[in-house]
Amino acid sequence: MTKCKCWVAVLIAVLLLPNVAASADPAKEAFEKGKSCLDKKHYDAAITAFTEAILLNPKDAVAYGNRGIAYRHKAKYDEAIADYTEAIRLNPKDAKAYNNRGLAYHALGMNGNTGAFDKAVADFTEYIRLDPKNAKAYKNRGFSYHERGLASEETGDLAMFMELVDRDNMGGRSIALKHKDQLDKAIADFTEFKFRTFFSSSFTRWCLGRLCVPGA
Repeated sequence: MTKCKCWVAVLIAVLLLPNVAASADPAKEAFEKGKSCLDKKHYDAAITAFTEAILLNPKDAVAYGNRGIAYRHKAKYDEAIADYTEAIRLNPKDAKAYNNRGLAYHALGMNGNTGAFDKAVADFTEYIRLDPKNAKAYKNRGFSYHERGLASEETGDLAMFMELVDRDNMGGRSIALKHKDQLDKAIADFTEFKFRTFFSSSFTRWCLGRLCVPGA
């Protein structure tokens, strides 16, 4: 009888194992909750969830990076930069963390801390080194160059941005399609100037200043 009870106890334990395993990683649960909140733009809740995930797993570079995104959307740029910096320390090859930190520095620059543009350029440059075919890396650095008044560097980066976008069969027209109020003007200008060959800084600023903004 006792032996039978023992086998019953073992069987029950085995049957309960999947449920135990499913709830055995609270750090992952907190992380997934943070992702869900971030997707829904519930930034305060995302920060809370990612903070819990980080406390449970301090080596989770992605959790730091995602919490930084939530902070940046709340215009808490110093907190965002601190989180991106930790994400980079934990994973120095995380190109997206460099891009996101660059965006936070750029935002600081737009809010009066003009010295932050140099740091933004440095981060976007590292982003390009790690992911040289990523069009938005050139676009973002181009905008930081623009704010520093470096027209030649700006033009080169934004020209590269458009070339890479064009290679992906997205082209200037696909960008313009997102902005129907300027569609006819944009298409005419892209066609007339053949932007990969004739690309002036003033044209860059008109075209991309209206149709694009720095982004992740």
